[in-house]
Amino acid sequence: SVHSTPDFVRFTFHLVSGLVISGWLLGAGPALAHKVKSAAFSYAPEKSDDRYNQRISRKTLPVASGGFVVLSHKSAAEYAVERYDAELKRLWSTALPLAAGETIDGFACSASQVTVVTHQNTGAAQRLSACTLDLGTGQKTPAKKILEASPRDRRPSTAFSPDGTKLVAWRYLTRNEQIKAISASIYDEKLLKLKDRTYDFHDQGGFFSTTIHVGNDGAQFVTLVGDEMKKLTVRRYRNDAPEVKVMSVSVGGTFGGKAVNVFDSRFSLQPTNVLY
Repeated sequence: SVHSTPDFVRFTFHLVSGLVISGWLLGAGPALAHKVKSAAFSYAPEKSDDRYNQRISRKTLPVASGGFVVLSHKSAAEYAVERYDAELKRLWSTALPLAAGETIDGFACSASQVTVVTHQNTGAAQRLSACTLDLGTGQKTPAKKILEASPRDRRPSTAFSPDGTKLVAWRYLTRNEQIKAISASIYDEKLLKLKDRTYDFHDQGGFFSTTIHVGNDGAQFVTLVGDEMKKLTVRRYRNDAPEVKVMSVSVGGTFGGKAVNVFDSRFSLQPTNVLY
């Protein structure tokens, strides 16, 4: 589904906000006057140069069987993954110490485990590593390298499927600082590699933006804002077929003599592989 006008997005936001506010007003009363449940929780605030584009935007994830898991920042050199039940009782806490130059790059939860991805630039190479934690016990597996790139390359990145069972890690292949292709690897939740793939962008010219999403079935959705930032394009790649499906829609252009370009974009992939 593609909605090409900002007015529609704004209308949708107002509609949803109105429903939430209405529900809050209708439900106001005793519920606002009583504390339902609480639990002590320690957290060291993170310092970020860009709070709008944080690597980990959600640090609390629901668990299908009940409760939730938290990625907790303890200090400059340590995080922890903690699981709480529906009664806010902490079931386990597992430390995630970080080496020099290492940061958290990904955080996801499936029905059976939590997966954490870290990025480290050692000066000799950039490395993405992943470890998993058992939801029942919090036991952590040793970190596994899932991608390596040159220290001079753009920072590599990752994305998880909505259900947390698939992971895609990628690095950018550039020429004269322009992205020409992306080299990616797709993994299952046990960090077994399913596919290596290269996405080619030689037809995109010199000015475009791109990112990758992965579905619960492992299909990859490569999103592009190109054509001088006037067109949205989605390419779908499957692991079991060579065919690539493409859908594009123009969202910019010249209107009333005024050039209109895409300033920013956000994509959301649903469990049904519908991309908004």
